[in-house]
Amino acid sequence: MIKGDPYAIVGQDHLIRNAHICAFTLGNERWLKILTDSWLQKVASKYVVEGIAEDARNVAQSEREWVEKNAKFTLDEVLIRARKDKVADMERWPTDILGLDDPLK
Repeated sequence: MIKGDPYAIVGQDHLIRNAHICAFTLGNERWLKILTDSWLQKVASKYVVEGIAEDARNVAQSEREWVEKNAKFTLDEVLIRARKDKVADMERWPTDILGLDDPLK
């Protein structure tokens, strides 16, 4: 169901939905928007991608609340820390998304 319409999620839509659930659960609205904007550059249907994002927000709300109460670090902090600690392949992470100074410079 997308925006009240009976829309059957098929094929790549499952991947998009799962990614949105993860983004919202771990990174809240900011990361849900980042992922939605990214998918909108790759997928033709704005209606479907935005509908999937809305569904993911609704489905993952309780998990998001649990993460907020129990996490030691935010998703942004984890990504910056991984880059700072030189975790493999983090040197290619686009730090401009985080809006923070690059810890490797």
